[in-house]
Amino acid sequence: MSRKDRPSHRPRRAARTPRRAEPAPAGRPRARSARVPRRPPRPHRSAGSSDPAPVHVAAAVLTNPRAEVLLCQRPPGGRFGLKWEFPGGKVEPGETARAALVRELREELGIDSRPGTLLLRLEHRYDGGPHVLLDFFQVRTYHGTPRNLAFHDIRWVVARALPDFDLLEADLFLIRLLVK
Repeated sequence: MSRKDRPSHRPRRAARTPRRAEPAPAGRPRARSARVPRRPPRPHRSAGSSDPAPVHVAAAVLTNPRAEVLLCQRPPGGRFGLKWEFPGGKVEPGETARAALVRELREELGIDSRPGTLLLRLEHRYDGGPHVLLDFFQVRTYHGTPRNLAFHDIRWVVARALPDFDLLEADLFLIRLLVK
């Protein structure tokens, strides 16, 4: 008796009927799912494009109980030397943006973190520099005290003071949202 002819011992599942959304009660809007994909979609490039794919970067808006945001100053001499930025770094191949951020915060600040909400995703091309795809995550949950392990300086700053810093150009888009 072939495998096809043998009776199956597994019960068959009933066909599922699609659910219909029920209207929300009067005066209450229906909640919508705000799921964030685990892996961000790759930007579309035309087949003939010689433009390389953007460098994927995950960055943290790390806040403390006093509602201050952590800014980090790049070391002098390198690309964008002494510019201020949000902590984070490149997403490695096969790594999610959240996993990359956890790794980078451990390497740069010595903390174990749990990235929260994706606040902003943007692509930016620096003049004469890299093309980046940036994912900014809110990070309120972390263990340990942030220590400067990789930067020229780190500072806790109130949101209204963020525009006073010489920040990386791509970070300015997020600053506008945070200061509102």
